[in-house]
Amino acid sequence: MTPPDQGTYVITAVFPGSSSYWGSYASTAIGVTAEPPAAATPEQVEEAASGAVQAVQNLHPLVVASIIIGIAAICLVTYDLAINRKMLKQIVERK
Repeated sequence: MTPPDQGTYVITAVFPGSSSYWGSYASTAIGVTAEPPAAATPEQVEEAASGAVQAVQNLHPLVVASIIIGIAAICLVTYDLAINRKMLKQIVERK
């Protein structure tokens, strides 16, 4: 049997008892949620994968440019430190 709506349902079983046994009952609750969406078809997965590959290929020039800029920045900082060290050394020697 399929519940008509989502939500929490309480199921109770009742034993009224007899001349030999006491009456008893037990309850339990279950939660009913919406049906999960259908799984993706192989065509949808392939299309998403090709889109991801295209996005990575589009990023390639940016990655190369970022690496070149990073290397240039490291070279400039190293050069600046060397020049400043030389100048500091000359200032200390004058004193």
